[in-house]
Amino acid sequence: MKLEEFSSTYLLEEKFFIVPSKNIGLLMINNMLIRGHNALNLKPITLERLSFEICKRYMEENNILAIDDILGKNLVLDCLKELESKEEDFFFERKLIDINTAEEVYKVIMELKSNKIDVFPDEKDLHKIYKVYSEKLKKLNAMDYCDVMIKALEVKELEDFNKKLIGVASNIEFHNLEKDLFNKLGSKKVKIRMPVKKLDNLPKEYFFKDENKEKVVEKEICFFNEYGIRNEIDFIIKDIFEKGRCFEDVVVSYTDRKYIEHLNIEFEKNNIGIDFAEGLSLLPSTSYRFIESLFNFYGNHYSLNEIKPIFLNGSLNIEKESTLKKENITQGAMHEELVSLGASEGKDAYEKLKYNFNNISSYSRDRREWLKEFFGDILFPIFEKEIEFKDYIERIMDLIKKYVKVKTDHDKSSKAEMLDTLRDIKKIDLNIQKKEYKDMILNYIEDIRVMRKGINPSRIFACPYDNAAYTGRKYLYLIGLDSDTVNSEIVESPILLDTIRRDISLSLSFSKERYKYKKYKIKETLSADFESISIGYSNFNMVDVKAKTPSSVYIELKEEYKEEDICKSEKKNLLAKDLVTSGSSLETLGQCSRKLYFKKAMGLKEKDEIEIDMDRWLNPLEKGILVHEILNIYFDLQKESRIEDELLNIIDEKCKEMQKEIPYILENVYIREKEEIKKYCKSIVKKQELDSFQVLVNELSFGLEKINRIFGPLKEQKVQIGDTCLNVKGAIDRIDINDYKRSIKIVDYKTGSLENFDRKLRRSSGSGKNKTHDYSDGQKFQFFIYKKALEDILKNDERFKDYTIESFSYDFGVKSIDLDFDKELLEKIEDRIQYLLQIDILEHDKMIVYDEADALTCKYCEFKNICKTDSSKLKKEAE
Repeated sequence: MKLEEFSSTYLLEEKFFIVPSKNIGLLMINNMLIRGHNALNLKPITLERLSFEICKRYMEENNILAIDDILGKNLVLDCLKELESKEEDFFFERKLIDINTAEEVYKVIMELKSNKIDVFPDEKDLHKIYKVYSEKLKKLNAMDYCDVMIKALEVKELEDFNKKLIGVASNIEFHNLEKDLFNKLGSKKVKIRMPVKKLDNLPKEYFFKDENKEKVVEKEICFFNEYGIRNEIDFIIKDIFEKGRCFEDVVVSYTDRKYIEHLNIEFEKNNIGIDFAEGLSLLPSTSYRFIESLFNFYGNHYSLNEIKPIFLNGSLNIEKESTLKKENITQGAMHEELVSLGASEGKDAYEKLKYNFNNISSYSRDRREWLKEFFGDILFPIFEKEIEFKDYIERIMDLIKKYVKVKTDHDKSSKAEMLDTLRDIKKIDLNIQKKEYKDMILNYIEDIRVMRKGINPSRIFACPYDNAAYTGRKYLYLIGLDSDTVNSEIVESPILLDTIRRDISLSLSFSKERYKYKKYKIKETLSADFESISIGYSNFNMVDVKAKTPSSVYIELKEEYKEEDICKSEKKNLLAKDLVTSGSSLETLGQCSRKLYFKKAMGLKEKDEIEIDMDRWLNPLEKGILVHEILNIYFDLQKESRIEDELLNIIDEKCKEMQKEIPYILENVYIREKEEIKKYCKSIVKKQELDSFQVLVNELSFGLEKINRIFGPLKEQKVQIGDTCLNVKGAIDRIDINDYKRSIKIVDYKTGSLENFDRKLRRSSGSGKNKTHDYSDGQKFQFFIYKKALEDILKNDERFKDYTIESFSYDFGVKSIDLDFDKELLEKIEDRIQYLLQIDILEHDKMIVYDEADALTCKYCEFKNICKTDSSKLKKEAE
């Protein structure tokens, strides 16, 4: 049934609507009411919440404490410490035990319990941890949500719920304990048709799997990307106004909660009403800023640097009944007086404030009286060493009530919620240290959401991506589909690796399924009846100042919906020659046609990684640039000046310049790499000195607006290959000449691995004189492109037009790869290039598979996070 049909058919009966999340249920009921249907006696509820309803009376009668996730991980932290102190061979050493480790262990305990696994594995002493955890629950007279669900199967109140009418969402997901409870709920169940459609590859936890899969209906879909999150949101605002869309028809959905605060700021700035299903975080509130500064103050030995921000960020309430002048009680005035004390920490400040104030002005005296009272209030931990945590919480609440300033509705709601939460925390009594208690308090507070709202007329609605389909709105904006937020990388649980999970039970979820699940839920959202969908991502991270790539699911959606902004041609195919415009793009095509598609058709750039390597001074690119510069300066000298001492002077000078721009971390690493550069440059120079060819010109640039020695300025060169003309610009490292032979050869400096390069250039077999080379699958064409370009340059120069380019040398220092330009080689390379240029990119994409024999090509590809080539490997692993 549809929900409205279920509600109207059983209008007077009490009805439970079991949903994936309460938010989804409320959104569907709200949409149903807007369309004029009745929701009498209809209650949306999750199965987990239902189990608490069933056990409510039992828990009240037995005074049982319910353990939530925050309390649960702190309880596990207590278990880890206890075991580490008692057992010599306990897996978790003291340095490994913190709240993050405890959280991961707690997640594993909940996962195993929810899958009805009673015997815990020995790995990482999980069986010992679980035993202590269970004992602590009994001691506290507490139950976690798995225990509540087990108890719900036993209590007599379950019979009352069996008689109730239950509607259940068609896309509901259950773990094993939930399945048991669901099956016990009697036969009065009705499957409710949800606004989303079932798609292929639905999650294995879906309870109803008998429904036919439906294809997503064709609809208007737009893809966009912007420079930073703010511009991503600005695109939405402009698009809404340009297309004249009613606010009540718009839903903005996001993949990450970090978007909420940005959306709130940008929409408020443009005076557009927007409501948030998840509400707003407390983090920007005056209450949170106050308590965070206070805890930092306690944790950092009462340093005044930690407490000073609350005098400047507007979170401190100084107003009180006083005869002081108004300007005497401002936050700025108090900060000024605090600075004038010259104290470094709170205890020192408090001692100075106790002195006689007779020798200072009345203005300063009044301010110091206020500061004395303030520090007396906040320094209570040092005045009473033995303090109960419930009293500690009570005093923190008093500080918030007295000193936190309320400026906005958000501040007002945040303050009230924070005080309510602290009242609840007072009831918890755990054997944890003061710092850990503060961490737990902050965890609870950071999890609070305020000003949650449902759908309101005339206002835009914002919600997580997996809730958007249930709003009933016409226009969807889905944002945050970058590779950081929707990451396709497989990250295993640090506590239970997938190999261990397989041994425990195949019903457990594996790491690769997390991304698959998120991808499915995104596609499921798009299957709802939206008239228009706009999908975007930020292609730049303004915080880390680096480029970002779209997620793999963004790429898949773009291909699936066949957006036509890539190939402007009316042709249905996309030939490689339409994308190859330079020598570098031709080499990219030789490596992988999909890589070329990402770069040229979709305009994607390599993601900048911020990485600090203690064992490296320069990365390969930086090292190559430095070596090229040193050799160019050296070979530009007159021949008689080219001596070893001069080379060493140039190396010293250029290395010093480089290390000012790129400082080294360890001096011995700098010295080692400098010696490597010396060795490489000396090898290049020595080979040239023994050669019959002389250096004609260094770094011959064309199309780069540089005036070359001998040749002057050169434009882009046109290289004709078959019926394709490539516009080539670049710089040839060195051109050597033999006037007697009327011959020229090209030299290209390479500082990487000769073996890896040779593997991409050609396939070799045999050895010695019998060694043969096959260029039919080569990926390197620089030598061929540069030969063609240089031929055009020489034929237009009277001095060299009758010279022949006889060879090309990739020089790796001690060794080199030398290619003679014989007719057979040139024909093979031209045939290879012509074949590549005629590839139909979109058709060829279906043939690309992960090659385990050439795994490094994919491993080090800049697009590995958004590419699908390893699907065959995953399939093999599954088998």
